This record gives sequence, C-alpha cells and structure tokens, in this order.
Amino acid sequence: MNAAEIKLELSKMGVRPNRRLGQNFLIDNNILKTIINAADIRKGDQVLEIGPGLGVLTSALADQGAQVIAIEKDRRFADYLVGAIHELSVRIIQGDAVTLHWHELIGDRPWKFVSNLPYQITSFALRKALWAPKPPDVVVALVQ
Repeated sequence: MNAAEIKLELSKMGVRPNRRLGQNFLIDNNILKTIINAADIRKGDQVLEIGPGLGVLTSALADQGAQVIAIEKDRRFADYLVGAIHELSVRIIQGDAVTLHWHELIGDRPWKFVSNLPYQITSFALRKALWAPKPPDVVVALVQ
C-alpha cells in the first residue's frame, strides 16, 4: 500500500493513527522488500509480527510462504485484518504483545521475529524475543 491507499483505508475505517500506541504505517516498497530479504523467508517459516496495522508486512510475509502470527493491540486494526487478510497461513491475535505469552503462541517450532515495531515497545519486544525460552532464529525489526 502506498500513502494514498493507507489514508483511504484509514478514512474508510474512520480511524486516525494513535500516536500513543506508536501507530505508523509502512509505505515504502523498497523498505518492505529489504525487510523480507533480510528475514530470508522460506515456505513454512513461522514468523511472529508485532503491530501489523493494515497488514502490509503481514501480507508480504504470507506471500513468501511464511506462517504468520500477528499480534495487534488495537481492536480496530485486528478486526480489519481478520476481514482483509484471507491467507490461511496468517493468524491474527488481538491483544497486547507486552502481556501475551509469546511462547504459548509460537510453541516449540523454530521461528523468526519480523516486525515494523511501534517505537514505544521496541526495546521490550526485542528483549522478550531474545530472552524467550526458545529465541528466534532471525530477528528483523524496523523501528518506527
């Protein structure tokens, strides 16, 4: 999605980005491609994403064959994603990534942490990922 498409979707939803939640949107396709390439996504990779927003990164990960677990705190975006993303390989979790137990969502399988992180939880999310009982094989994070 480009900036105009994002503005249109937000307008249709009647939503303004909540700066308190660190809501910023990925609009640069070059950066999106860089993230996907850096994550070295292979078919069947399990990926955890925090703050998917409108699902730009989520969809790109699924298009590469990843099985994505996307945690979205804002119910409006979680509801949007459930209606907008129809890939069976994407699971939307509405909740707070700070309080959810990631290892319960991930299980024992290898996983990658790929996210356009909300600034306010960047250090916490990275610590939580790296200190998990089973840390991710790959971490790729864009800090908003």
